[in-house]
Amino acid sequence: MKIKLTCVKSPTSKLRFVKAIKMATDLGLKEAKEKTDFLFANLNTPVEIELVENSEKTNGHSSIDYLRNELPECGGETIINGGVEWERNLKMLNLGLGQNEEYVDFLSEYLRYNQQENIIKSLLSKLSKEELISLTNKIEI
Repeated sequence: MKIKLTCVKSPTSKLRFVKAIKMATDLGLKEAKEKTDFLFANLNTPVEIELVENSEKTNGHSSIDYLRNELPECGGETIINGGVEWERNLKMLNLGLGQNEEYVDFLSEYLRYNQQENIIKSLLSKLSKEELISLTNKIEI
């Protein structure tokens, strides 16, 4: 999966940041450092990164979840968004060229990666009480 990573404010722990990129992407140390150096030198410039799923390296998490947990611990501020494929899909959906299932899949993925609670609340508020009860009944604790 490709994502776009933007560094808004340089992290205080460059070493930890490099390690996080290395683990989530399976890049070598040199390549991970080069990506990190570019991000730090070009604040607010998104860089596309290919994530590799390897839960042994990412403490049992998906690569995206690993980055979401690890990068804030480095200090600074980063933004993670979908890559070129997301942009292409969004453009097609904005033109109305998708089926309902494609809109649901895209929005679900977007909301999961970007943790947009305000959008989730807005969507849920449009459901009837019966639909909300039905969704609540599907939750397992």
